[in-house]
Amino acid sequence: SPLSPSFTPSPRPPSPSPPSPRPPSPLPPSPPPSPLPPSPIAARPFAPPPSGFPWCACDEKDAGQSNLFLSDPVETQENSLNKYCFTVLSKATAQPSFSGRCSNMDLQKVEFDAGEACATSLAYTTVDDVKRPPFYQKSPAFVIKITNINKPSATAAGTTICLFLRDTCPSLRNVCGGADTCVASLFNDWAANSVRCCPIVSYIPEPIIPVILSR
Repeated sequence: SPLSPSFTPSPRPPSPSPPSPRPPSPLPPSPPPSPLPPSPIAARPFAPPPSGFPWCACDEKDAGQSNLFLSDPVETQENSLNKYCFTVLSKATAQPSFSGRCSNMDLQKVEFDAGEACATSLAYTTVDDVKRPPFYQKSPAFVIKITNINKPSATAAGTTICLFLRDTCPSLRNVCGGADTCVASLFNDWAANSVRCCPIVSYIPEPIIPVILSR
């Protein structure tokens, strides 16, 4: 008998392509960087001084031009007096490359803007724990003065200056007439320098109470 024609199966249809992968989800935005902590010896922003302070004709009053500034005060009680101590600090400690018109100034004196009640309540001052009699001017305005400090630039930082006030001036806020920021001025030795520096520095009148740690 005749041979049957050979049977050829139909080709299978191609398999469907796998689904495309989903695009990755967008990453959440990065959080903003945390602000750097303030430098422990960063100079306080300049505060506008009282009109005319420090009441002299110096060449440079801008604190930004000076290597020296003051810490905020520390309050204690001593001999029934209110004791407020400041430490002289130097920008050069944190910024060795700092430069300015008074960037290498020595320390001859410090003046604090003060009202009459507080200037006259000054019992005495100390410089590095050495007691000095009270000294203030009355005209053209009341200013507490600590003179003849005589520290060269290399050793001025670390100098401690303390004011001892009677209760007629109960706080440093009274010294600067109740303002939120008080001012003082640092002076170099004008007789020994071509630039007469008197940078005006700011400090916070609310005193910092030292913490006494138990042993």
